[in-house]
Amino acid sequence: MKLRNLKGYTIPARDFAEKFRIRFENDRTNWENVNVQYGPLTLMEGWVELKPDHIQDDLHKLAHRFLTVSPMIDEVLNNYRLKPS
Repeated sequence: MKLRNLKGYTIPARDFAEKFRIRFENDRTNWENVNVQYGPLTLMEGWVELKPDHIQDDLHKLAHRFLTVSPMIDEVLNNYRLKPS
């Protein structure tokens, strides 16, 4: 999804990515093997080792971590919401 096409917002991609990464630093210790040193199209990237005998639990933990990222994205997006005219 291209941020500039998001209706109701004016978002410079590089600015959004930088603000997200600053906000993400507070939670970074919960993410092993993650890197945020990418261009504006990739906010973060990393890997986790999945063990076949614990894959359901591993995936559950990973999904829970992403649930903590969603409010961060919403928080940053609020900075770019267009004011009603």
